[in-house]
Amino acid sequence: MKNLKGLSVLIGRIFIASVFVTSAIHRMTNFQEAVTYSQSVGVYTALNFRLVLATVLEIIGSICFILGYKIEIGAICLLIFMIPVTFLFHAFWTYTGQEAAMQMIHFIMNLGLTGGIFFVLGMGAGPFSIDNLCKKKR
Repeated sequence: MKNLKGLSVLIGRIFIASVFVTSAIHRMTNFQEAVTYSQSVGVYTALNFRLVLATVLEIIGSICFILGYKIEIGAICLLIFMIPVTFLFHAFWTYTGQEAAMQMIHFIMNLGLTGGIFFVLGMGAGPFSIDNLCKKKR
């Protein structure tokens, strides 16, 4: 049972990271599209810097989650990314009709994903992680 719980934590970390890896890759390969979309929701100030920072935060956070290394740093990176993105890009209350419903779905999904990040932050990387290996060596 202990191995099943540890494996569940590992799979959970990888699944959470996969969302951010995919997002970062998409932004890197479609940078102008990301600029246009960001402008469509009213983000103009230091836009290129913000997009690069978002990509870096996602990559660092994802690597930490996949490896289970410095999980607190990874979680903080992902939270710094997720919290503003959720409220800026999925502000369902500013839409009407079907678009409001779609944005609400994305908003709620981001809240769930953010909850998963907080959960990992609170519980740690689990037994199948570099953090755990380092703890055992001390």
